[in-house]
Amino acid sequence: MNSDLNHYHGEWNFDTIAVVVCSSISSYNAVELILLILTTFTHYRGLYFWSLTVASLGIIPYVFGYLVEYFNWTHLSVGIAIDTTGWILMVSGQALVLYSRLWIMFSEGSRRFLAIPKWMIIINAIVLHGMTAVAVYGSHFTQGSTKDRFGEAYDKVERIQMCLFCAQEFVLSGLYIWKAVDMLNTSNRERARHLTWQLFSINVFIIALDIGLLAIEFSGQHVLQQTVKGVTYSVKLKLELSILSKIKELSHSSTSTSFGPTNGFVVSSADLHTPPRLSLTLYLYA
Repeated sequence: MNSDLNHYHGEWNFDTIAVVVCSSISSYNAVELILLILTTFTHYRGLYFWSLTVASLGIIPYVFGYLVEYFNWTHLSVGIAIDTTGWILMVSGQALVLYSRLWIMFSEGSRRFLAIPKWMIIINAIVLHGMTAVAVYGSHFTQGSTKDRFGEAYDKVERIQMCLFCAQEFVLSGLYIWKAVDMLNTSNRERARHLTWQLFSINVFIIALDIGLLAIEFSGQHVLQQTVKGVTYSVKLKLELSILSKIKELSHSSTSTSFGPTNGFVVSSADLHTPPRLSLTLYLYA
């Protein structure tokens, strides 16, 4: 990896414009997300609320850290540290959001089954975040042949972790789509079927965003991939709030659909700004 090509050198080009534009969009979306979360939930508790909040907040240091790194505003290590912290919060926070809402769709008897994606997220977070952080610091702050080896390692690690994190989201979204299809087959009301189709479509779109991000990475556009990633995750998180509203609406439209376990799970209708006639309590695993 030639890190010199990934920084601003006093001349505006396509990469520089992309960094500024995408960073502005990501920052705006992050602020809007935080405000929406604070006004959507009446009680600030539960894995869904906290993972959504942390992932949204993570966009801000991710964007700011990369701006520091790209424009050389201060020592490179500071920018990388801020950028990496935001990246961890954003990526693994998003995975926890996907995991927590699976508990809406699956029954109490699926507790052991859902332990599998839970440990997948934990192991991937420790291994992939740790491995990437070591590689990126080694590629920038070692010397001679060691620096070259770390640079080669970082190129490979970057693609590996992106593929695995995308595969993780494919699994989590795939489980959700599977249950959505099952709901389509069992739901009788036309409105419930329409809402379930919307949930299905949103999750397919989330998967398409991940595929697009992978395509940019494998095309060798490192700067573009770094800055588009913030936009992608901010859009995915905004879609999560849309999914939440659809599930709330679906609970009004369907009396035959069963949602999630009710013991020890902590996002309920009382935690959301929602009409008092909501009879179905939505629980998300904590």
